Amino acid sequence: MFFCKAAITAALVAVFYVTYIRFYNVQVFYYKGNALVTLLYTAAFLLLMNTYGGFRIGVYRLQELVFSGVLASFIADVLMYLVFCMLARRMLTPWPQCVMFIVQAMLLAALLVVAHRIHICVYPPVDTLMFCADTAHEADILRKLEDKAVRQRVTKTLVLDADTDWRAAMSSFDAVVLGEIEPSARSEIMAYCFESGKQCLVMPSMQDIILHNATQFMAADSLLYSCRNRSFTPDQLMMKRVMDVLLSALILLVTSPLTLLTALIIKLQDGGPVFYRQERLTRNGARFMLIKFRSMIVDAERETGAVRAGEADKRITPFGRFIRAARIDELPQLINILKGEMSLVGPRPERPELFREICQEFPQFAYRLKVKAGLTGYAQLYGRYNTSFEDKVRLDLLYIERASILQDLQLLFFTVKIIFMKESTSGVREDKEQEEDIAG
Repeated sequence: MFFCKAAITAALVAVFYVTYIRFYNVQVFYYKGNALVTLLYTAAFLLLMNTYGGFRIGVYRLQELVFSGVLASFIADVLMYLVFCMLARRMLTPWPQCVMFIVQAMLLAALLVVAHRIHICVYPPVDTLMFCADTAHEADILRKLEDKAVRQRVTKTLVLDADTDWRAAMSSFDAVVLGEIEPSARSEIMAYCFESGKQCLVMPSMQDIILHNATQFMAADSLLYSCRNRSFTPDQLMMKRVMDVLLSALILLVTSPLTLLTALIIKLQDGGPVFYRQERLTRNGARFMLIKFRSMIVDAERETGAVRAGEADKRITPFGRFIRAARIDELPQLINILKGEMSLVGPRPERPELFREICQEFPQFAYRLKVKAGLTGYAQLYGRYNTSFEDKVRLDLLYIERASILQDLQLLFFTVKIIFMKESTSGVREDKEQEEDIAG
């Protein structure tokens, strides 16, 4: 896999180098400068490939690998073209860059297909046993494991109880998945997997996530874990706020033509208000009025009250369905960010009524209020509208425990990829479909 990744990088850098030498080097650099430009492009490409997961062969589906790689190549090409223009102090012809990108995209797709097939041959999926407690959340995880292109193929599930001989059950399997089983049993099975060299996948609890991101602390010769009691330090909060203001103002400026056009179409379609304001919760339970472009009919909740939108929700207008899919309806939230009510990165803001309802069933949902609500974040990027509350809390808690400016920047870059992927825009499935999934 290392040589596959090296070959992909070398092939794309070679195409860039030939294009640069043939069309741009006279106007930018000579001799040693060429090596510097090539090194800069290589670093940018590798950084973007790792950010978007283009090298996660065997983890992502082939289509997502190709999309991630093409996106990384496109952004690296655009950045280098802008660098060339700045160094030449004039706008250079973009056509060589366009042809270069097309060649790179085709070459990248072909090489990723080969690497993907090599990975399947070298690392065929292993038969995996899943220990579970027979919960709906475990059924959802099992379904996702079956859909995901991973190295594990769950061929048997076993409900673990006091009479289960789990050692005998594991004898013919090379890997196990531990569901929401008793902590004592989980510890025993994990220890056995460590001793016998079997791969072990664990569905983490809230405590696992907190400990995973704790800081090591040595008391003389004894190891302790120091769990974080705050997300961002005061200086990080100041930097985060500066970044929120600058980037939000820039995005509002760049997207202003699109914003005006969207507002005009919404107004013309039914004469109703352009914006939709709704009370949401942010850090420490503070309430604010979230602003979005209206994507539903006027007074959509007059009869139903506070309910989440579904995939085939009749309240959504035709144009509203488009701006929701393209995430254009979220743009006015940049105003909330400028006002300090939200951040660019953080947990999705929830409605007070739904928040109370969810917390009654799942109290850990309240953990999300330790930081400001955000326009993008782990749950928004890696989850979907129909992601379970348990998984949303785990994703948001992972963000809170890892809180840093670098993580925010990584998530912002990753958002560019998710914008063009349809999977994360799905609405909430109907209860009947959810019941069928659990029963299956």
